[in-house]
Amino acid sequence: MKFIPPSQPPTVRITFLAFLLALIGCSDQPTKEITGLKDHYADYFPIGVAVSPRALRDSSQAELIRQQFISMTPENVMKSGPIHPEQNRYNWAPADEIVAFAREHNMKMRGHALVWHQQYPQWFFQDASGNQISKDTLFARMQKHITDVVSRYKGNI
Repeated sequence: MKFIPPSQPPTVRITFLAFLLALIGCSDQPTKEITGLKDHYADYFPIGVAVSPRALRDSSQAELIRQQFISMTPENVMKSGPIHPEQNRYNWAPADEIVAFAREHNMKMRGHALVWHQQYPQWFFQDASGNQISKDTLFARMQKHITDVVSRYKGNI
């Protein structure tokens, strides 16, 4: 089987990747070692996937992720709303779960959306009364949030 290098037009690559995934998923023959997209394209670029902790808890999805991809990006759990729901409280567990899976399977991790205009907690841009905060207060909150998240995952992402 000849693999198409990434210099081919995107539609050819997408069609080929769909075909390859179908072949991998439909094989009736047991194989000693399944190679994935990450293996076939290792000389060209890393193949990544956006994941949620729920996908990693499903053994078939976790196995597919492990076989096909070399890089993971947390889909939503590292966005400011989910990871920092209250001003003085972080929800580290879902992001920690993804980082632990990546570390366990020697996968690369990419961070995602430290600050974004969607999926943010209300307290981030407002005071306790719901009023818009000053630019200086916002920058201080952003700096603390970014520093806390980056410090926690330094060396893993």
